[in-house]
Amino acid sequence: MRSPLPATALLLTVAACSVSYQTSSTGTATGTNVGDAPVEEVTGPSTAATLDVPPGHLPDEGECRIWIPGTPPGLQARARSCDGVLDDAPPGAMVLEGLSDNRQHVRVIYMGDRPGSVSRVVIFEKQTGKYVREGNR
Repeated sequence: MRSPLPATALLLTVAACSVSYQTSSTGTATGTNVGDAPVEEVTGPSTAATLDVPPGHLPDEGECRIWIPGTPPGLQARARSCDGVLDDAPPGAMVLEGLSDNRQHVRVIYMGDRPGSVSRVVIFEKQTGKYVREGNR
């Protein structure tokens, strides 16, 4: 009869199968219209190259919307002024910002794992959800 795996071997097996991201503070976000916040550098696999938010739910120019991944579109918060939105966004959320200088694009600010921290800023096309570029502008 085979003996069961010792608890330490089972934990090592589970740990080897998990995925993790490492973050470290690298300064503040600049060039965003929603204020400055600590920026975290995220290492690991990149996120999808498309924005998974229906175009009809993207904010108008000059407005922001806190988007919680995994929450149905009809249950998301409404678009609002961008004032203080980073402070209100929970860790893991996305802040969608309708750009006033380019109506075809939306800035997506990915919140980090600590309140008020930003892990990534990406620009997407509004209609197609396609990735345009990294960065603040």
